[in-house]
Amino acid sequence: MTGWRATSVSQASGTGLLNAETCEWDQEILRRLGLEDVKLPELVGAEVTAPLNAEAAALLGLEPGAAVLIPGPDGGMNQVGNAATSPGEMTFSMGTSGALRLAAEAPAFSPRMSTWSYRSPVGWLSGAAASGCTNCVDWAKDRLFEPGTTYADIEPQLSEQPRDLPLFMPFLFGERCPGWQDQRRGGFLELHPSHTRADLYQAVLHGVTLSLYHCYRELTDLNGTPDRIILSGECSPHRSGRSWSLMSSAPPWSFRSCSTAPSWVR
Repeated sequence: MTGWRATSVSQASGTGLLNAETCEWDQEILRRLGLEDVKLPELVGAEVTAPLNAEAAALLGLEPGAAVLIPGPDGGMNQVGNAATSPGEMTFSMGTSGALRLAAEAPAFSPRMSTWSYRSPVGWLSGAAASGCTNCVDWAKDRLFEPGTTYADIEPQLSEQPRDLPLFMPFLFGERCPGWQDQRRGGFLELHPSHTRADLYQAVLHGVTLSLYHCYRELTDLNGTPDRIILSGECSPHRSGRSWSLMSSAPPWSFRSCSTAPSWVR
């Protein structure tokens, strides 16, 4: 688009090739990986632009010379978009997978290697993620209920009262934080003949929630308790109704809405 090979420091921080102290390509890592002869892109700041070249402008229907902003990582940009860039502010994204990112003053490295450290365009982040989130919920809806069943059809069958539910291991799509086992399998434990498909569906909600809480604990053990948590994604309250209530009220955390901002805040 511009003829210029460059990447932002925040984008490069997710490659594992960036020196966390200097924010330059780490020559020792490159040597160990046999990449010392590879020409990596120039590292630039998050606000750098380059002019759109004539060929790309014609394809896009834009004026040549339009400013093209250097790209940033999706997680880091999510942090900026939610105005969660001060140390102690966490974003909690719930989509196909689930991710938690905590703004930090400096890189933080887990002794258990259960989290990762990378940059947003404006500062350091500690991150943790679960491969199983709404993809597990979609799987449960599609496998446990008749074709055409909607989430609105299922939610009246759920209960917020304490009950004996099976345990769902939410690793249908492998495990990220903290174990990093792509081959790990999911399933139900403690099944009983009395359990209904609504019970199984609710157990999936709980299993996903507790997996995400495991990620949260890994981050807080390393960085301390966040000052606030901003929630985004498919399980925000205006999208998920009772499922949201069940997930957010499950021990040991709870979320509440913030009436002064468009985000949902703990």
